[in-house]
Amino acid sequence: LQNLPPPFFDAEQLKQNFARKNLTAEEMVTLSGAHSIGVSHCSFSKRLYAFNATHPQDPSIDPALALVLKRRCLRPPSSGGAPDPAVPLDVVTPNRLDNRYYKNLRNRKGVLTSDQALMSDPSTMSMVRSNTNPGAAWVLFLLDPAALLPLPGLVRLRGPDGPVPMVVGDDLDLVVLPNPHARVGGAEVDANRRPIALPGHH
Repeated sequence: LQNLPPPFFDAEQLKQNFARKNLTAEEMVTLSGAHSIGVSHCSFSKRLYAFNATHPQDPSIDPALALVLKRRCLRPPSSGGAPDPAVPLDVVTPNRLDNRYYKNLRNRKGVLTSDQALMSDPSTMSMVRSNTNPGAAWVLFLLDPAALLPLPGLVRLRGPDGPVPMVVGDDLDLVVLPNPHARVGGAEVDANRRPIALPGHH
């Protein structure tokens, strides 16, 4: 877990973190699209209540989203055993792996500081915008299990059709695609995220 970047990293810190694993900025942005599914606990809530001395609330977050998150994350987690509920990383289509995650970032609806930070750097911003387009290459990239192999901390379970990719981190619950089949965007995939039928691809 120490190999995964924390949720408060800015874009430059994220790029350096992934570069140490021999991953490019483009690969980083592509892999970040996996945040289209899964949840985060409220460890990110500093951006809602105590972002910095000038702004109690992170100015990069959509105010409407901040209100929704504050209803779930009532106060920053403490060591006193305060409730730490989970919120979806994609508040629009939380149970579907699609490019809505990138559209959310364009609309300032990234839940984690490290997600929204992708829109603060000109190079990663252009990649995010590209991935909002229909049929973006990131879908096929994520469908390829080999694309996930370089990630330290990746845990694999065996499903009925083979290994099931999961993402594990301090701020992520285990994310497992339903099996035996799941929908990724408009594509039906097996437990290995291999496409069974891609729209427009035969």
